[in-house]
Order: sequence, then C-alpha cells, then structure tokens
Amino acid sequence: MGNRVFVYMEGMELIPEKMQECLEKADRDIESLRNDMAELDKMWEGPAHDAFSREFKESVNDMEDIINRYRKLKEFEETAYEEYSKANQSCADSIATLR
Repeated sequence: MGNRVFVYMEGMELIPEKMQECLEKADRDIESLRNDMAELDKMWEGPAHDAFSREFKESVNDMEDIINRYRKLKEFEETAYEEYSKANQSCADSIATLR
C-alpha cells in the first residue's frame, strides 16, 4: 500500500516549482506589457486613446487576478505535497512496525 501512495506522489514535488516558473514568466510578461503601453501612451491621445487605455488597464487587472489565483493554487499544491508526504511516511512507518 505504501508503494502505491509513493507512485502517485512521483513528480508531485515538481509541480509547485513549475508553477513558480510560470508565475515568474507571467510577472515579466505583464511588466513588459506595461512598459510597451507606457511607450504607446506617449504616441497618441484623444477618445480612442482613452478607451484603449481603459480597456488595457481592465485586461491587465484581469490577468493579475488570474495570476493571483494561480499563486493560491500553487500554495494548495505545496500543502498537498506536504500532507501526502506525511501520510506516505506514516504508512511506511506503520508497515515497518508490522514487520
């Protein structure tokens, strides 16, 4: 039984690490978008500019919301790995005691 728990955990410790890489890339990409928008912002004005700027800010806010939810999901993955590790160790300890 302990081996089955272990098999399901294989690679699980890598999930938060991969998620962190995605989060860091998303943060860099949003910063790049902001910088690009700052440059574009200097090039034009008027009602179309204002509408575009408003929509851009809303889109960035939506992206940041998604990224923050993904951060929470990463925290859940870290907690899940810790809890599964404890359960796996408890199973291994119980089996060792029985032997």
